[in-house]
Amino acid sequence: MKFSFNQLALSAGLLGAAFALPAHAQQSESGYGLAGKTACVAAQQTRSDSSACFFEHWYVVLSVGYVTGGLSEGDIAQGAQDLGFNVFDIDVDDGRVGGKFAVGTALSENWMVEVGYTDLGEVSAAFSAETNNPDGFFDLTSALHPTSAQGFTASVLYQFLRQEDWYLHARAGAYFWNGDFDSLDVFADTSVNNFSDDSGTDLYVGLGANIVLDDDIQLVLEWERFMFENDDVDLFSFGVSYQF
Repeated sequence: MKFSFNQLALSAGLLGAAFALPAHAQQSESGYGLAGKTACVAAQQTRSDSSACFFEHWYVVLSVGYVTGGLSEGDIAQGAQDLGFNVFDIDVDDGRVGGKFAVGTALSENWMVEVGYTDLGEVSAAFSAETNNPDGFFDLTSALHPTSAQGFTASVLYQFLRQEDWYLHARAGAYFWNGDFDSLDVFADTSVNNFSDDSGTDLYVGLGANIVLDDDIQLVLEWERFMFENDDVDLFSFGVSYQF
């Protein structure tokens, strides 16, 4: 008997992430808007208003990337052994495509807040075992699979090392996720009706770089780590940000 687990994770939904506002070199007659400053800096100085940036500038970002977790074939074998099964022919498919979409706004010259939606893609694990209790085997081993999910994000970002045409950003936030799981008997090519729906809220962090193309458009490169209870999942993404 061979067991296969697939997570059905809306991998077509390219969603949630975080990126900072443009950093441009703006030379005005008053000398404000120095290289690496956002547009709201000049507004702060000319208006003498420390809240000039607050919800003043908005942006959207769309990204796609590569997702991978830390679950290995050895982890599957050990987990099955702990449940009383010796499994073989283990195949873990943990690398996949993910994506995200987000909307954000400035809180100050350096700080932003953002909400979005992130899809960490579809994963699968397959393995075989000799057993006289197939129902018990499927019930007990259905939790042995790579971690993935889709859901909403909320995060705070900070810009730093700003230059005329690029800058870095860091983020920390919460991931409100949901994962759907489906167990299959691959020999019979049928579902074993062992569906489960898991959800939760976990911390995620990120580090990225923004490359300024013009006043409104940036390219964004970012690494994000989603810290699930059983596994850490990394998303390496490339996207485009548009300020309005």
